Amino acid sequence: MNMLLNIRSLAALLITLSAISCQRGSEELKLPVKTVAMKSPVADHSTASLPVTKSGKFIFQTTDAGNTWQDISAGLPLNVQGGRLFFSGQHVILNAEYGLFHSAINSPSPVWKKDIVHDQEIPYIYPGLTGLYGYNPATGFFKEMQGSGIWMPLGNTFGGKVVNDFVETADGTIVIASHSGIFKSTDGCKTWKEVFGDTWVSDLIDADGLLYAGNAHGLYRSADRGEHWEMIKRDMGDAYQLTTIDGGLVAIFTGDASTSKGSKSLVMVSYDKGMTWQFMNQNLHAGKYIYDFEQAGDYLFCSKDTGVYRSADKGKTWELVRPSKDKERVELAVSGQTVYAVLSWGGC
Repeated sequence: MNMLLNIRSLAALLITLSAISCQRGSEELKLPVKTVAMKSPVADHSTASLPVTKSGKFIFQTTDAGNTWQDISAGLPLNVQGGRLFFSGQHVILNAEYGLFHSAINSPSPVWKKDIVHDQEIPYIYPGLTGLYGYNPATGFFKEMQGSGIWMPLGNTFGGKVVNDFVETADGTIVIASHSGIFKSTDGCKTWKEVFGDTWVSDLIDADGLLYAGNAHGLYRSADRGEHWEMIKRDMGDAYQLTTIDGGLVAIFTGDASTSKGSKSLVMVSYDKGMTWQFMNQNLHAGKYIYDFEQAGDYLFCSKDTGVYRSADKGKTWELVRPSKDKERVELAVSGQTVYAVLSWGGC
């Protein structure tokens, strides 16, 4: 055991020295930037920390389609009371302000273990098709040697830009949404090409070989791994959340092009790659803000400011399965039939 710890300590030291060297070799950056807490790992999206909850119980799971919810945050350190969930291999991962924690997927009694990634100052973690990626605005991108907890620097070549979302396509192309547009890399984060103008892009998703991106003007699509983009939905305001369900692409919009995110939420689905759209929340009248949307098995789940709702008929009717309290916000993550709910506070 001591030998293993020594090896990990030596590896961490070498990586830190390498990251420092990489930083000195490029322009020094002083950008203490936080990414937007968009969803995606499972859909979402980025992994910025969420606000602290009031009770300490902030991660719940249901294995019976929302009929019962189990608190699975027990066992995490007391100073960990918020974060983002995503999945990698057989692990569910919590990226929180005070560390990166993992547990077995779908475990009835999760045992959370802390990784050492934050000791190396990598605050943002993203799941890729070939493993986990990390990002620090000052020192650049990292990639984990799969399952080892050892992170290798990929270079400091992104100029400290904010990363809102991260997608790795089947051919290894990395596409990133940022405050200043969309960028792609075909050489493992070593060099970047701007492929979409100087404007905020909040969310990205790879669905059936097509890329979709949302920003304040609407929804865009790319058929060539992000090289070119076309507007496919412009009349519903900001497209700020993207996910997939069986046979369809789901987008959450603000509902009014003149308003900001979350001011008047609508959920729409397209079953023909964005050509035509239909509403999913026409019978979901309670509440105003929509935070998240996911599918688990035969059920759809929608998180609103009034609670989590379930539909068994593809959105035609909805029932409340977990009411919210005191401006409680819930973001969802799904693995198989298990739905995870991560709570935060403070409204939209």
